[in-house]
Amino acid sequence: VVHIGIALVLAIGLTLGLVGCEPLSPPTPVPDRAPSGGWYQLDFTTPKYPDKDADHHGGLDEKLTAFINTATSSVDMAIYQLDLGNVTQALLDAKKRGAMVRIVTDIDESLEDPKENPSFKQLQNAGITVVGGNSNSIMHDKFVVVDKQAVWMGSWNFTTNDTYRYNNNGIQIQSPELAKNYTVTFEKMFLDKKFGPARKPGGTIPRLTIAGVTVENYFAPEDNVSEKIIARLKIAQATIDFMAFSFTDDAIGKTVTDRAKAGVKVRGVFENTGSATQFSEYGQMKQAG
Repeated sequence: VVHIGIALVLAIGLTLGLVGCEPLSPPTPVPDRAPSGGWYQLDFTTPKYPDKDADHHGGLDEKLTAFINTATSSVDMAIYQLDLGNVTQALLDAKKRGAMVRIVTDIDESLEDPKENPSFKQLQNAGITVVGGNSNSIMHDKFVVVDKQAVWMGSWNFTTNDTYRYNNNGIQIQSPELAKNYTVTFEKMFLDKKFGPARKPGGTIPRLTIAGVTVENYFAPEDNVSEKIIARLKIAQATIDFMAFSFTDDAIGKTVTDRAKAGVKVRGVFENTGSATQFSEYGQMKQAG
């Protein structure tokens, strides 16, 4: 999770970027590209329906490829899913340029998936080490660190579906200090082979200042991210806007509902899939108005 100023960018947990969403109240349309600062660039996918291969261009895959192409010394990638040819080739090219390329992924979802395994096999065949882990749960991270100077993160998996058929987001942030946090977390998985609850807290700086802006940065599960989100929500005075692929945390749901009862304007978007189950916060929030 990265908390920038008063905005929550939820890269882990309440994942931004949705498909087939049901709004609690109509959200304001979001442009396909938000304004960038000198130290960050935020982008969104723009899926078109009906889906056509001819429309599969100009997406986040090309932006990530360009990001990786800037690497001169290192690329560290933690990714849940990967099947994009151009991203895979960018990693291979970085290796050819002499950059150290290291990959962490989910052992079940990616390394053992026939659709995605070819991408990882290509990387392994080129001498790039791919570490798969977290067989008891999910290695759900989606980030890339380039030259220990800049980070790519977001809701987006590096797949054709996530790029051109689903709603997702990606943000690039130029900051050696933030990059260090992600490198430390990456190496807990890549070097120490520690995933999920076995990945202990420590080594990261949760509160940073980038270009004069306060940034808070947390990792799940070791940093108790839901507690950080609840603490921020509790001090909301005017508005709370959220989008979540999966929203089943009762404590967060209760906090949002309580703030709505206190007069805070709340708008939310849920993914259809799973929202009708007893575990989703959707039904309770809809009932609460």
